[in-house]
This record gives sequence, structure tokens and C-alpha cells, in this order.
Amino acid sequence: MKLSKALKLKKRLASDLTRLQSKVQSNNSVLKGNTLKYDINELMKGISDKRKDLINLKISINNANVTIQGKIYELAETKSYIQFLKAINTEEGIVTSRYGDGPSQNYTVIIDEIQKDSLITKAQDKLDSIQEEIDTFNYTTTV
Repeated sequence: MKLSKALKLKKRLASDLTRLQSKVQSNNSVLKGNTLKYDINELMKGISDKRKDLINLKISINNANVTIQGKIYELAETKSYIQFLKAINTEEGIVTSRYGDGPSQNYTVIIDEIQKDSLITKAQDKLDSIQEEIDTFNYTTTV
């Protein structure tokens, strides 16, 4: 199977596992005399099976990703960098108090809004390039 399909399967297995775990958590305890909606022991077996499948799939994905792992880390760090850039305060000039009861203050910046936008655009272009490389790898690599 191609890595792209394996990644989708991993997401589905994780979702299935969460669903089964939720059923056990919410249906394990019932008032005496009430009927159980689910066979908890059967659900626990299903959880065990899904966990094994998910672990094996993650190992296969990890082994397939060895050659591109650096790009995966670079992608994550580029996303973090973009979030950092977006949070930079670029307020400058004279700013009066919101309610008009305080003194005006004069702000200056090192990185202005235009520079910030330019840095974000460059980082986003890099992000898109890395993502394209990873996507191509995912669609062409067999697990």
C-alpha cells in the first residue's frame, strides 16, 4: 500500500480506537438490573486488536519515512515559525488609551507590518514547497 493510504488508514484506526475506548468508558458501569448496551469484554478485545494494528502500521510508516524524516521536521518547524511571525506585535506610532483616560504612548518597531508580511509569505512559500515534496513522497512510496 502507498504511504498516503497508510496515513489515512492510521487516522481511521486511531479514530476507531477512540470510539471503542469511549464506549467502554461510558458503558462499563450500569445500575444493577439494567441491561448492558455493549459487551465490554468484546469491546476490550477490539481495543486490543486496534492497538496492535495501529502500532504495526505506525512502525511501517516510521520505517518508510526514514529518508524524508528531516523534511517532516522542517515542515513542523516552519509551521511553528509562521505562527510565531503572525503573533509579532507591529503596533507603531502614537496610540491613545482605549478609553481616552490615559496618556498617549509612542511605539516603534524593528519589524514593521510590511516586513512581517514578507517573512510570512517567504515562510509560507517554503512550507508549500516542503509539503509538495512530502506529498509526492507519500504518493510514490510503498509501505
